[in-house]
Amino acid sequence: GNGSSFPDRQWLLAFSDFYSDEHKPVDDFGCLFFNEWDFEQWNLTWNLLANCIQLYLKFGVIQAPGERLLQRKLKQEITESLINWADEYFSDADKFDVKLLRKELYDAFCNTDSTQRKIISPTGFKKRFMLYCQYKGYVFNPHKYDPVTGKPYQFDKDGKPVIDDKSGGVEYFMVSSGNTVEPEKKQETKKLRYTPPAK
Repeated sequence: GNGSSFPDRQWLLAFSDFYSDEHKPVDDFGCLFFNEWDFEQWNLTWNLLANCIQLYLKFGVIQAPGERLLQRKLKQEITESLINWADEYFSDADKFDVKLLRKELYDAFCNTDSTQRKIISPTGFKKRFMLYCQYKGYVFNPHKYDPVTGKPYQFDKDGKPVIDDKSGGVEYFMVSSGNTVEPEKKQETKKLRYTPPAK
């Protein structure tokens, strides 16, 4: 899950695909786990478990570095097809920092594979698109954030940020390739000083 209480109840671990149909643990250890163990192997296992419990009681849960895990989780939620489409779409630098119609983006994505319209709804597309921006380090709707603090300008009654860009019943997306929102450049105004006429 993605709720605020999930991280407190999860311990994320990554496992590699070292073993497969062709390469099994029996190839490395010479016996099936558990079923073919002798007394000495079981004794080693119980000692390992006791050591693990002692370490847990002493140090608690030690989190593994989770950057790659989070990236893999994001990639899985976004889907490979959307990542491939968006990577190609945003390979054109002219697509950054301009208002793009949400409907046109969704239609362009669905045109790459006709089955996508059945799998991903427009709402699901928006959610995945925002995750894609996070995954790539882009800023979604940068004009909705304060350039100094990086925080959203508006919040709804529940305290959630309002980053949607809707006008006239049409929703727009804007993507910035920078990690920070660039402040608008202010034009310098010259202050005029009054100089009394010479006598």
